[in-house]
Amino acid sequence: MLINYSVNEGCVPSTWKHAVITPAPKVKPVTNIADLRPISVTPVFSRITERLVMRKHLLPVIPNENLRDQFSYKLSGSTTSALVSLTDTVGRLLEVNKYVRCI
Repeated sequence: MLINYSVNEGCVPSTWKHAVITPAPKVKPVTNIADLRPISVTPVFSRITERLVMRKHLLPVIPNENLRDQFSYKLSGSTTSALVSLTDTVGRLLEVNKYVRCI
């Protein structure tokens, strides 16, 4: 059986979908499994394709003002801050819209 791999069709080789996951310590000494976080290393072709799809298909349709307010790599940035902001934004948008799309 011949499988036609195509980004346009959303079909990529199954080997590109596998990652090597390595536990990395969040704190030292590690005393509990919760002290570890997973680091996933995906295949190089998978990462290259991901970047190309992002640049060609996603970035052109996302307004620049939506890309400015990021939470990573900032002193005040955290997962909690991102979740609070997302919850607030979605709540405000749902007051005037039937649905909200998130990327």
